[in-house]
Amino acid sequence: MSESLLRRQAYLELLKRVLPPLPSWDEWQARGAELPPDFAAQTPLNNLWNPLEPPVTAGPSRIETATAWRERRSEIQTTLQQWMLGAFPPAPPAVRAENIVESVHEGVRHRTLTLRFGPHEKARLRVELWLPPGRGPFPVFMTQFTHRRWTTVAVRRGYIGCAYAASDGDDDTDSYLDAYPQHDFTRIPRRAWSASRAIDYLSLVPEADLGKIALTGHSRNGKQSLIAAAFDERIACVIPSSPGAGGTCAFRLCSELHGGESVEYLTRQFPEWFHRRLRFFTGREDLLPFDLHELVALVAPRACLIASSYNDPFESVYALQRTVLEAARVYRLLEAPEKLRIHWRWGGHETSALLIERYVDWCDTQFGRGAYSFPERALHPLLEAGLAQRAKPLAPSVSPKDLPARQARTRKRILELCGDAPPHAHAGSTVGRDEREHLTALLMRQEAGAKIEKRHLVWGEALHADLWLQEGAAEGGRLPAVLWLHSYVFHVGYTATYKRGPYVHQALAQAGVAACGHDMIGFGGRVLEAEAFYTRFPNWSLLGKMLRDAQDLLGALAQLDFIDPTRIWAVGYGLGAFVGLHLAALDERLAGLIAVAPPQPFRRDPAAGGCGGLTRWSRDLPLLPNLGAYIGQEENVPYDLPELLEAIAPRPVELIVPRIEREAREADIRAAAEAARSAFESTGQAQNLVLTMPETYSHVGPEMQAVLLDRLKERLAESNP
Repeated sequence: MSESLLRRQAYLELLKRVLPPLPSWDEWQARGAELPPDFAAQTPLNNLWNPLEPPVTAGPSRIETATAWRERRSEIQTTLQQWMLGAFPPAPPAVRAENIVESVHEGVRHRTLTLRFGPHEKARLRVELWLPPGRGPFPVFMTQFTHRRWTTVAVRRGYIGCAYAASDGDDDTDSYLDAYPQHDFTRIPRRAWSASRAIDYLSLVPEADLGKIALTGHSRNGKQSLIAAAFDERIACVIPSSPGAGGTCAFRLCSELHGGESVEYLTRQFPEWFHRRLRFFTGREDLLPFDLHELVALVAPRACLIASSYNDPFESVYALQRTVLEAARVYRLLEAPEKLRIHWRWGGHETSALLIERYVDWCDTQFGRGAYSFPERALHPLLEAGLAQRAKPLAPSVSPKDLPARQARTRKRILELCGDAPPHAHAGSTVGRDEREHLTALLMRQEAGAKIEKRHLVWGEALHADLWLQEGAAEGGRLPAVLWLHSYVFHVGYTATYKRGPYVHQALAQAGVAACGHDMIGFGGRVLEAEAFYTRFPNWSLLGKMLRDAQDLLGALAQLDFIDPTRIWAVGYGLGAFVGLHLAALDERLAGLIAVAPPQPFRRDPAAGGCGGLTRWSRDLPLLPNLGAYIGQEENVPYDLPELLEAIAPRPVELIVPRIEREAREADIRAAAEAARSAFESTGQAQNLVLTMPETYSHVGPEMQAVLLDRLKERLAESNP
């Protein structure tokens, strides 16, 4: 047996041990004896790549012509079918309409029918049309039965409305399983393929303008609409409405780290949506041979309006923005940059009549029937390379021998890299009334019951935080507290959305501590605050602002009469671990830190290293623009993870690194911890630096919560007066 086969079998066994139970996936895997790819033989890639410079392709290394793009386009379609969609059947030679029923109301003709097609006409699809008065030809506005009322808006504005039965509640696509047993396309792709069969029928409708067909759908129907447009070029305009992961939020940017619809969640919660092979990539999205910016790029140069809200619990404004920015490169190559836009709206996952009017506005604009404005808008700053070069690279100086001097130097360098901080006024804090009810619901912060209460804190520069604690605990003496530092959860901030078991802040409160959650700048209730940050503060940094806010919050917590100021800990995950390491290094008021999925050390994070490189911190997010000066000179970054850990000594630091982790390498985290260990040993506190590597993937579900709570409880017991 080859080494590759042995590795693949071993990785499958690992997945079976660490993934949440999914019997249908186990049964599929056993039937087909499919193994995951040989991940050890592949090159990881955490960043989204330029679709015109594909990392793996059989074609040209750089695509510079429309002809070369078409070749690459075919490769992407094949890859998507292999790993996400399953294989589509060939288009049937014809569709036959039966059970045609037509009526007229106020001049609008309404027609229902059933299409038959495929081998022995086993496949069927119900279709509904509304035809406006007149001979046409009319543009066509298509959607699924779930959204059939949307078509009435379009018909009022001179479109043929077309709805088809490929959505929850009215789904005819199971009939395709009997008709095409040799093709393994799954539910969402089957529904996408249905749009093409409805278009086959529209080609028989003389009133339809086949050059002006628009398709839209919301949520899971937004996913299928985008997939349909990616594979059927007869769709001239597509409007994926809040399609989320599996649609327009790249998998690499929508994992558990991002509080999104991750590969694990999608394949477990909706196992029929996409091909079961996708589940192999749980926690290893960096090894996916595609990502969804390529799916969007397949639509180019045709019109694509992606609609999303600032706080949609199923999406990420950052993931969507990055997905579209990369896909836009193909639109520019094909000389159609104005054909791709994001339409932002307030609120969550809901739609409205006004929103549908805007969708028709987009169609009118694309079809030459009107001219409506859809300006480009980047909600999260993406700095140009030149703006990230404000700092001059500095070679690390010779380390002084005494620990306090080294710690002081590290703190000084953190502040230097964070940039020039503006004046800092202090106005105190208050325990005030809660946020407005609609914001509490939007950000998923309702009180959870289970004997947990929430108190609201207003502090710092007009900011808000929530304190979660056991009912009545505030009257029982001074409590230990935890400052919960969230990961890249742009849509709801400190509240993770896709989860199993309680939220982290709830689990902490149930464990007997006061858990404090707040949104960092650019996240949750503050999602728009980062948009103009570098216009207002060109010489500061988002990390500098995050640290200022967190330090102000520490001060506010310490002043509460039911909080023990000597036992305030920070617990951070992903981005929160990154912020927490800097916070603990700067502020000795923190009693200790638990960092889950800490960052890859700067000096071991080159662009080609697979973890993301310094660009993710200096340009993509960007938290530390000045760090961009060290791209290509990573060894000269003025401080790194060992120095951060050293600056925290001798206070306790718990590093928790999951076995399946893509944003940092186990060996490099271990080496950083070992490099910092002497600082803890020199103070007689060697036991205060602990590295734990649980056998799981990167998440903060029940298994990871159990690990961090065990470590926290042990530490709090040691410090209990």
